[in-house]
Amino acid sequence: MRESMERFAGFCEEHGVDPTRWVMARHAAVGWRHRIPVEQLASEAFLPSYHEWAEDRQASVQEQERLADKVIPNHTTPGALVLGAEALKAALVASPLVCLGSATLTYGWDPASRWCVKCAQAGPCRDGLNPSVRERRDARSV
Repeated sequence: MRESMERFAGFCEEHGVDPTRWVMARHAAVGWRHRIPVEQLASEAFLPSYHEWAEDRQASVQEQERLADKVIPNHTTPGALVLGAEALKAALVASPLVCLGSATLTYGWDPASRWCVKCAQAGPCRDGLNPSVRERRDARSV
């Protein structure tokens, strides 16, 4: 086992990869369906996939930073906008009925959402909210 770990560490050093990220990428590639033994972690054939995974991960980080410029998440204020929900609303802006049907993911109508303010389905979406949520959001919209 120790020899396998040393070989893996040497492989990572030789190819300039972060061992933790490498392990994550290898397991992500198999959908986390099974544990990859240490003896099989080092793989020259997996290098292109690892670099693609790292680029996708970096692209995801950049997308989150871009979204953060549009929405200021506030996790300490009850009822604050949720970054992921706002991103989904932005993606569904051309399909308001789909957005309406996705209220469990978008958290429904919110007067603070720049997407909800323009939406043709804002009324039905607001009406579909839990009454206590609707009451709190109505209070914020005044």
